[in-house]
Amino acid sequence: MIKIIKDDTALWDEIEHCHTLFFSEYVQNWYSAFLAQRTDSHAQFVKDFINPIFNNLCLCNLSDMDIYISDFKNRFKSTFNKNLHKDDTDLKAIKEYLNQIYDYGKFSKNENILSNHSKKEHWNRHTLLSAIPVKICPYCNRTHISSYADEEGKQKTTADCDHFFNKATYPFLALSLYNFIPSCGVCNERFKLAIDFHKARHLYPYDRCFDSAGVSFATRSTDSSLSYLTKFTHDFEIMILNPSDDSEAGNSIKTFRLKELYQSHKCDAIDVIEDSIIYSKSQKKEFQSTGLFSGESEIERYIPSRYVYDSTKNPSRPLRKLINDIFLEVEEYIMISNAVSTS
Repeated sequence: MIKIIKDDTALWDEIEHCHTLFFSEYVQNWYSAFLAQRTDSHAQFVKDFINPIFNNLCLCNLSDMDIYISDFKNRFKSTFNKNLHKDDTDLKAIKEYLNQIYDYGKFSKNENILSNHSKKEHWNRHTLLSAIPVKICPYCNRTHISSYADEEGKQKTTADCDHFFNKATYPFLALSLYNFIPSCGVCNERFKLAIDFHKARHLYPYDRCFDSAGVSFATRSTDSSLSYLTKFTHDFEIMILNPSDDSEAGNSIKTFRLKELYQSHKCDAIDVIEDSIIYSKSQKKEFQSTGLFSGESEIERYIPSRYVYDSTKNPSRPLRKLINDIFLEVEEYIMISNAVSTS
């Protein structure tokens, strides 16, 4: 799990501006049409729930979304004198109405322009995901997600648009910008599906990641001496360590099957191990002493499997966290081995 970094303020201001315009030009019209057509008790429930928060739903953050979900559940219980149940007829009627207002299908396929935008931008699933500067799935950190222009010059994306709080359970969040997580099809369609992330808390990529949760990758083998690190064989297992037993991290590891999937990256791990040993700290000091390099970070750019890992920036290459953690693991092993041999 990696974090979605919002370091380009101007870009994110533009994304938020476009999405706000879409809400005001389109979602507002869908809501107004709904209010004009429906007067039954379920419509009144929707009106009472949505009116106070309508504008906030566009750019609401995680804590706001949590509040709205809790308010929806409490309001439903007090109105209908019962708890939520997916097969409840009242709940189904309310969700049907909310789906008409927050229609993700219409947004996904929208070909209309934003009339109040200076560049008359189209705004839909493809243009939004293409604008978000995320090139690697944040859930698995394994898969590229790319954008391209089709034959007509329209922006398209290979990314799925995951709803962190799934739109089937929480349709009023179906068009909330920060409920959208660009992701790969495997994470979204194979593993996450309709799991309720409000009930089972997971790492939210805009707020937390493996680094902030204290989670790291490591290798483990029956060889307790760690000498397997110098044998370059597949006789080891890639582990995901969660020493603080962070529940959100644990749920994310389990839901997205990360421990199982990362076993297929042993070859990548071996490349890292080999380069870590060849380009050890002592070797890098020798390179730096030649005066050809400005510092260790520049040297690391020339290491085949090593790309400088910076958790404050959106990675452009997959497996950054795995590679960084194994480099650190092997460096520690070499340091300990050298200390033992000189003692």
